Amino acid sequence: MLVKIKMLCIGAVLFGSQISFAQQTDYPPVKTVATDLKTLLERPRVPLNPSFTTTHTDSVIIEHGFIYSEKDERVPVLIYKPVTGTKPYPAVIFLHGTGGKKEDNKKMLYQLVKRGIMGVAIDARFHGERIAGGAHGSREYVAAATAAWENKDKANQTHPFLFDTAFDLWRVTDYLTSRPDVDAKRIGMGGISMGGMETWLAASVDKRIKVVVLDIAVQSFKWSLDNDKWQGRAGTIGGTHLQAAKDLGDSI
Repeated sequence: MLVKIKMLCIGAVLFGSQISFAQQTDYPPVKTVATDLKTLLERPRVPLNPSFTTTHTDSVIIEHGFIYSEKDERVPVLIYKPVTGTKPYPAVIFLHGTGGKKEDNKKMLYQLVKRGIMGVAIDARFHGERIAGGAHGSREYVAAATAAWENKDKANQTHPFLFDTAFDLWRVTDYLTSRPDVDAKRIGMGGISMGGMETWLAASVDKRIKVVVLDIAVQSFKWSLDNDKWQGRAGTIGGTHLQAAKDLGDSI
């Protein structure tokens, strides 16, 4: 049980938050939580500087390019847009899971286009094109999470476990709302596993996101311990948890 608790502690540490294993019943006001989350995730805004190439087919218009979310953070973006239909289009951002990439969601994007919706996918940090030459599944992501755990310079702390990509999603939403072919009042977001958790964080405090759909995404850490269902969630960044357990003196 000690090992399980230590492993699940790491997620909260990577979030930069404190932990309580008691079920909290006296919740702070919603506005306070939202403000605190926005403050925690916020960082200096830079020009988006979008750059895209466009491919036309009989059934879909494909845009592949990037925007900047931070000075040195280029976010690869894949957009599927209807060939016909009434502009501006509603848009849905759909996110991949741990070890995945934006191209994994091509079928989802195409299904959205068939319904007259613009489909958007991005590479999460340390995934896909965000690694030179392409990421090796989740290897670089786990390495980044481990480095964040072991980092002692809190003034330069990264949060590769969800938070940094959640901020990217705000910037992607900034970009979409700036496009004349997007209906800024009809933007949705969804994702699988890690992508679902990133969706949950980003959309929970961004009122521009009107609809949210999560798939195998969010669960209570306490529930997972109580019901011995922690293995799958902890295993997604298992190398980080094992290193953290070792650093904490657990022999495993």
